[in-house]
Amino acid sequence: MNTTYLIDLENVNSGGFEGANNLEESDELIVFYSEKADTLKIPIITALLKTKAAIKFYKSKNGILNAMDFDIVSVLGIVYNTEREFVIVSKDKGFDVVVERYRSFGKANVSRRGIIGAPRPKSDVTDDLLVFSAPEIPEIEPDVFEAEISKAMELSAAAVADKQPGLNEEPGEAPKPEEKPKATKAKPKKVPKTAPKKAEEPAPVQTGEEPKPEEPKAEEPKPEPKKPAAKKKKTAQNGGEMTKAQKGKINQFLNNLMGAKHEQPMTKDELTLIRETAEGSKNKNAFYNALRKRLGNEKGIALYNRVKDDYERIDKFIKDTKK
Repeated sequence: MNTTYLIDLENVNSGGFEGANNLEESDELIVFYSEKADTLKIPIITALLKTKAAIKFYKSKNGILNAMDFDIVSVLGIVYNTEREFVIVSKDKGFDVVVERYRSFGKANVSRRGIIGAPRPKSDVTDDLLVFSAPEIPEIEPDVFEAEISKAMELSAAAVADKQPGLNEEPGEAPKPEEKPKATKAKPKKVPKTAPKKAEEPAPVQTGEEPKPEEPKAEEPKPEPKKPAAKKKKTAQNGGEMTKAQKGKINQFLNNLMGAKHEQPMTKDELTLIRETAEGSKNKNAFYNALRKRLGNEKGIALYNRVKDDYERIDKFIKDTKK
């Protein structure tokens, strides 16, 4: 990504320009200096003469506390856009407040470093952020809102009245107690006594043959005790299906990454589709073909064009998350 470096010369002096000779034509240097900080060492001047990056100089006024810091923040807000990377080159950690404020609005392309050639600090990685797009809340007309509230209050009052008898009656009328019916004793009917009849036993049948003894029945096999059901093992995180937390972490990473580069935020379905397709693709070409197959040529290619520059970064983050 093309990068704009905002140099706090009062803070880093000549040492902050280390790595300037490695910049590309698409990069840009904005140097903030003052009467108290307006000198550079000869090796740094030589490196700046060799750099391909464009260079601009802004002079800050003396006599005002933190004037250069205010200048840097002001210019950053003026030149900021989502298509470039912006790096504040300063050892002053007060600029971290500016970086975190941009992050809170989903702008993860602003960071701070001590020198130009320093690697991107770990704290600047977008997967550490927890930025969510707020859902749009439809507006409700005042008349409709009041009508809904009145209706809800009437229903609530009716429900309370049904549970507590006496609330629906007019004042001055006491609820009449219910009269209990008088209990009457029922006379028991006389039942004639009869002697119970003895059950007649069947007469034994006389035959010439002696009764055969009954053969012993074979014992039925006892059912084997059921083995306790094996507990389902949790899916391994490395190589297996991802957990819900891992999927959410990747979706959040994609949300922050895409939000920093595109003004139009991606939907939750689009983020999930990118994650699933990237996870199941071996390389960038397979990712491209999979998107076309799932969405069709027109929509698949359009979505691919939005994320193709960040495919390697997305693929690496997914693999690291599954470890």
